[in-house]
Amino acid sequence: MGFTHRQGASGATASGNSVAVTLASTPNVGNVVCFGMTWGGSAISALSVKDGNNNVYTISPKSPTSDSLTAMAYLIVVSNPHATITATWTGTAQAAAAWAEEFTVAGGIAVFDKDVSSVGAGPGTAINLPTITPSSNGALLW
Repeated sequence: MGFTHRQGASGATASGNSVAVTLASTPNVGNVVCFGMTWGGSAISALSVKDGNNNVYTISPKSPTSDSLTAMAYLIVVSNPHATITATWTGTAQAAAAWAEEFTVAGGIAVFDKDVSSVGAGPGTAINLPTITPSSNGALLW
């Protein structure tokens, strides 16, 4: 299986309990859309991610991360997608940034494998933690 980047966008908010990202075009059926966000301030709860047609994104099992300041969600586009993706939560973030990326899928059907997280991996610019071994070849690491 292989993945090709189709489009991406980002969004931000200075405070509040929601942030939105609008892709340049509506995602294609059969593709996968990955959504990530980070925020400042205190921990949030009851995170929900939906597109403008109320398609619910799946929050990854390790989200929010143990420091409660980052999260990831995804949608395997089945039908009726929308270009605007909105995350909402309980609590007030001092600021939030979000990004979304759509990938075309070739040679198979996209499925979620696993996620890992690491906080405070040490000083420097190298990203060497966490480690992950995908279950199959051609995996999308995002």
